[in-house]
Amino acid sequence: MPRRLPLFAFVALTLVSPIGAAAQQADRAADTSSAPAEQPRPSEVVRELELTAMRVQRMLDETRRAGRTQHASCVDEQLSQITATLRLALERTQRTQRYERERNVEMAERERALVTRLLPRARELEREARRCVDPDADTESGRTRVTTIIDADVPRDAIREPRRREGAVHE
Repeated sequence: MPRRLPLFAFVALTLVSPIGAAAQQADRAADTSSAPAEQPRPSEVVRELELTAMRVQRMLDETRRAGRTQHASCVDEQLSQITATLRLALERTQRTQRYERERNVEMAERERALVTRLLPRARELEREARRCVDPDADTESGRTRVTTIIDADVPRDAIREPRRREGAVHE
């Protein structure tokens, strides 16, 4: 009986391995051929930019109501940049539509690509606006908050202070 198990595992792996390899090759082929299809339409980008502007506008209103003028000024600067980005996206979307009507595929694709590149910038501006209000709000920085609870039975002399790292938040 012990000899059959390794033989069975060998046969199973021999049969399953080609299927996995074929699936990986198909995935790679799909990745290269579907890259342009993953690009959002200009209208979707404009809608996302509008939503971003509305969220930051609400943030600005709340900051002003709280009387935090310095924070409000910072958020207002970010909102101005988001609004300018939105205007640019609208202009480029109109150009894309014009080029599509004129059947100028090359220029339409160029404008579409430029509109798409505006979305990451707007997302970054929204993160900066959040940082204006709460410097710890940067959720994509990779920082982690660690809370250590020490049992009351542990002798005080057994506890040593951790090393303080530069840039870490200590409470």
